[in-house]
Amino acid sequence: MKRITAILIFQIIVLNLFAQVGPVLKIEVTRHYFGQILEKDGIVKCTFDFENTGTDTLKISKLKVSSPGITAVSEPENVLPNGSGIIRVTFDPAKTEGRVERYISLRTNDPINPVKQLSVSADVTSKEQTLEDKFPDKIGNLRMKSKHLALDDFKNTEIRKDTFRLLNAWSQPMKIEMKEPSAYTTWQAIPAVIQPMKQGFLVVTYDAAKSGNWGLAMNIFTMLTNDSLLPEKTISIGVNIKEDFSYLKKLPEPKLPKIEFSEQNFSFGAITSGEVKEHSFIVKNTGKGLLIIRKVKTSCGCTAAELKKKEIKPGEETQIDVKYDSTNNTGKQIKTITVICNDPETPTTLLSISSEVIAK
Repeated sequence: MKRITAILIFQIIVLNLFAQVGPVLKIEVTRHYFGQILEKDGIVKCTFDFENTGTDTLKISKLKVSSPGITAVSEPENVLPNGSGIIRVTFDPAKTEGRVERYISLRTNDPINPVKQLSVSADVTSKEQTLEDKFPDKIGNLRMKSKHLALDDFKNTEIRKDTFRLLNAWSQPMKIEMKEPSAYTTWQAIPAVIQPMKQGFLVVTYDAAKSGNWGLAMNIFTMLTNDSLLPEKTISIGVNIKEDFSYLKKLPEPKLPKIEFSEQNFSFGAITSGEVKEHSFIVKNTGKGLLIIRKVKTSCGCTAAELKKKEIKPGEETQIDVKYDSTNNTGKQIKTITVICNDPETPTTLLSISSEVIAK
């Protein structure tokens, strides 16, 4: 009995000693509500108090916020035992409305609780938007909600319609039409002539199959107007076109291609700036269906890639010849080659070439 009691007393002493060793972060309040605030009033601030109740210096290693509209700073970053500090937080309600909540992730060297999450929230009443707020992009006398459209997750079988929103900020009626519209887009200006300080729409229909684009692509178009400041206006459409593999569900036993590479990363090692280096990546079809390479794209103009054969039968192989020109480059260089194909398991592969470029 005495032996058991002694063991229990020893365990309690050890646990108590352990609990007192090292830094200990203590924050009693982890949430702050700013209440009802107006967007037009701008930034609001608050603080979170904390203590170090441990036996070693508490170090704030990182403060990570959940969005660009919030900042957090620790004062100080290192807190001695029995010391205290504050986390200063600012919240910018710009471009927000309604109930808004933001988070701060606090990382320390507290061995028991290394991560602590704080939060701030508010009910934001947005300011009344001006026409300039609603149409921030200005091209000559024409204002636009955006001069760029992003069509993401776009299947190659899709035809998609989207709209550019316009405002004629000119004192004269403005005529809208497209210059040399492409074979894969159709355009309609509604109305064709926008009256002064009136709104209009430019509706575009984009046919992915006709475009010939695969993966990420940027399409530039020119709008023609009678604007005295800038009659020709450049607008753009970004797409990310992916293979539609839904047809496979209709096949009883589809024979699928499978893409494999000799390697996905290759290093030229140390080279002198101005040298041109070449390497070939071997591409093999180890599947049972025809492999089609849809697109090969490099990450910069200093790298060129040539595909020897687009269609590869089962068991066959081809190669992608890559040429890298190190002119005007120095230091560690990594260039990528994106390969898009009809392999449903690996439709996109990223190859890379690297080198350590030494100045002449």
